[in-house]
Amino acid sequence: MISQSHHLPGLLTALENGNVPAGAIDAVSRRRLTQYREVDVRRRAEKLFGAVEGNRAKVYEAYKGIVTWKANPSNGRAVFRRECASCHRLDREGFAVGPDLLGIRNQPKPTILLHVLVPDQTR
Repeated sequence: MISQSHHLPGLLTALENGNVPAGAIDAVSRRRLTQYREVDVRRRAEKLFGAVEGNRAKVYEAYKGIVTWKANPSNGRAVFRRECASCHRLDREGFAVGPDLLGIRNQPKPTILLHVLVPDQTR
């Protein structure tokens, strides 16, 4: 639907009304919509998803030191449920809209943080 501009007003209306969950729109499509050339589409998408601002790599650089902090799994699980589960599955919890996070524990902490803060990054 996103690749055909004549579908965008209907899609945005369905998102605004809650008929389509925002989690159904992947990060790349969200970015395309929030940077769309047509002002009305871009403004509606920004209101739904938040404006795309700043340099995400710079944010990663500022926060990468937190990976040395002592982990608190129960806090991490709560954050996952609140922020990630609408799009990702982990341990049979959440929704498989975005990539399944089954193998996340096998990745180094800096890589996990990078993918959280800069989802489009491939590494």
